[in-house]
Amino acid sequence: MSGYFSFFPSLLYANTAASNLIAKVEFDQAVFKRAATYYPYTVLNDERPDQIAENYYGDASYDWIIYLGNSIIDPLNEWPKSENVFNDFLTLKYGSVANTIQQTAFYQVSYDLDDRVLSTSTYNDLSAGQKKYWSPNINNQNQVINYQRKQLDTVVETNQIVMLTGTFSGINVSNVIDQSSSVYGTVAFSNSSTLMLKHVVGTWTNASPVYFKSSGALANATIATANIVNQTIPLDEIPYWSPVTVYQNESLINENRKHIKLLNSAYVNHVERDMKDLLG
Repeated sequence: MSGYFSFFPSLLYANTAASNLIAKVEFDQAVFKRAATYYPYTVLNDERPDQIAENYYGDASYDWIIYLGNSIIDPLNEWPKSENVFNDFLTLKYGSVANTIQQTAFYQVSYDLDDRVLSTSTYNDLSAGQKKYWSPNINNQNQVINYQRKQLDTVVETNQIVMLTGTFSGINVSNVIDQSSSVYGTVAFSNSSTLMLKHVVGTWTNASPVYFKSSGALANATIATANIVNQTIPLDEIPYWSPVTVYQNESLINENRKHIKLLNSAYVNHVERDMKDLLG
C-alpha cells in the first residue's frame, strides 16, 4: 500500500514529517456512474489486495485503487479474512469460537425458512399480531385465495429482558448462563445482587442451579426472583423469528466483504491523475 500513501500530503507531527492520512479523497463521480466502470470480483481465501492488483492491473502498488473503489478505510479490519485469520479474530474478540456459536447477536424475522401456504380460514384464526407476517395471494377476480409469508427484513436486538435478583459472584457481562438445555440467556448487566439477561430462551425460575453454558461449570449464584421486564417480541409472534448467533453474523459480514468491485483498468490513469490533483 506504499503507493497509496505516497499520494498523501505531508504534515509535521512531533517535528517529524508524516503523511496526512485524514485527507479526504473521492474519485471523480462521473467515472463511477458509467456502467462499464466496475467489474464484480470475489476475493479468494488468503488473497491479498496487492495480489489482485498485480493480476488485474499488472502492478501490485495499485492496491490503493481497490481500497478506495470499495470504500475500505481500515484494510486490516475491513478486508475479508481467511478462515484461520477469521477464527483468530473471533477468539481475540469473543474469547473463543465456541462462545460465538453460543451467543446470540440479534433476532430477525425468518420468512425464508417458512414456505407454508395458509388457507383463508387458517389465516383468520391467527392473532392480530401474527397476521402481519402474511401476504394475500389474489386471483384474477381480485379474490384472496390463500396467504404466504411476507418478506419482512426486520431485526430486533433481543427477544426478551429478564431481571434476576439474588446473590451473584463471578458472573460477567456477555457470559451465557443456563438452568438447563432449554433455559438460558446472555448477561447484559451484572452486579452482586442483580443480573439482567437478554437473548432469553425458556422460563427462568429460582428453583434450579445456574451454570456457565460454555463450560458447564456451576456458577456462584442464588436466585431470589426472576421477572420479565421487557418482552420485545410478543410471545405469540416468537415462532416467526429466529436468533442469529454472533458466529453467523460475523461470518456473513466477512462473506459479504469477499464480493468487491474492480475498477476497469481503462480508468486507472484517470483515477491516478485525480488522486494527485486532490492531494496536491
